[in-house]
Amino acid sequence: MKYGRIPFIILIGFLAVESGATVGFRYLQLPADDVEKVLLDESSAATREGRVLKIQTDKGLRTFEDTTDAGEGSAVYRMVGYLQRSDHELFLVRTFRHEATGYELLNKQTGNAISLYSAPNFSEDWSKFVDVSLDLEAGYMPNVIQIYKFENSEYIKVWVHRFPGWTRGPTDPVWLNNSAIVFFVAEFENDFSNSDIIRKPFIIEWKNGKWVEPRPLR
Repeated sequence: MKYGRIPFIILIGFLAVESGATVGFRYLQLPADDVEKVLLDESSAATREGRVLKIQTDKGLRTFEDTTDAGEGSAVYRMVGYLQRSDHELFLVRTFRHEATGYELLNKQTGNAISLYSAPNFSEDWSKFVDVSLDLEAGYMPNVIQIYKFENSEYIKVWVHRFPGWTRGPTDPVWLNNSAIVFFVAEFENDFSNSDIIRKPFIIEWKNGKWVEPRPLR
């Protein structure tokens, strides 16, 4: 296995964070229940009443109700992110289901929500974010990386790259700037029965008016 690229990509990620090239939600690595308690104190628009999370948007009340007695249909919702800037506010709700987790990104101004695989990773100017899904074992989720762009007060999906099957997929994206994303492609070193997973750095760039297919970093 070659490790020479790993320090390079870690350095890139560090520089990106230091330069402000990534806008992210705080506390995501902490327990969801604890995060929600903190965030409910930060935003007057969000409250919890027992099993129901309530978020007041400009278009009406949105509710997320826990259902813990529905077997495989059970779901638990926790508010795990809140971002505010002059022109819009965003709430991030994490969904815990029987076999998988996901996220809902709720726009306070429009009242609309986007279903995501992971917590969105924003570009420096908030104009875009990247969402990834990686599932190399269970096969319940796709292996996909997708980019959303802010237009007309909404984030809309503008680019998708799917990895066929469940042998390789994307993880750990970092914005280098508003037009370039570095991420890893993770895959089993030999085959599915081998537990060793290797990660190779790739880059996606905006060129000539479009996002180009991922290419490996040399």
